[in-house]
Amino acid sequence: MSPAYSITFAVLGIRPEPYAVTPTLSARIGIAALSEEPVHAIALRAQVRIDPNRRSYTDEEGAGLTDLFGPRERWADTQRSFLWMHCATMVPGFTSGGTEVDLPMLCTYDLEVAGSKYLHALRDGTVPLSFLFSGTVFIRGA
Repeated sequence: MSPAYSITFAVLGIRPEPYAVTPTLSARIGIAALSEEPVHAIALRAQVRIDPNRRSYTDEEGAGLTDLFGPRERWADTQRSFLWMHCATMVPGFTSGGTEVDLPMLCTYDLEVAGSKYLHALRDGTVPLSFLFSGTVFIRGA
């Protein structure tokens, strides 16, 4: 039986990709393996969710969000986290410690309607996100 393996992930920053064919963001992901065994590769997937209740909104932004969340007095009940996109990348092998990798986030024309409406209503560019990571870690077997 192989030993228990623990890996942690952290989003270190997000930036636009300046020379991409389609609008693309790049999330810099820090990965730490808490084991002495080398990681051969990781097939990393992420569900990226927008968390609208984690920020405040101006009156102008609030007016643009009425279609999504209703009148402001109902926002405590109607503002819930919602899916924005799924994305994936391959992480090359690394030894003890950790590594960093860029996770491409394609902002395609067919973004979900709620995500598009939400982003269009914002004026300052601050979008509260949650990343839910999953995938397959390839390590040496017994």
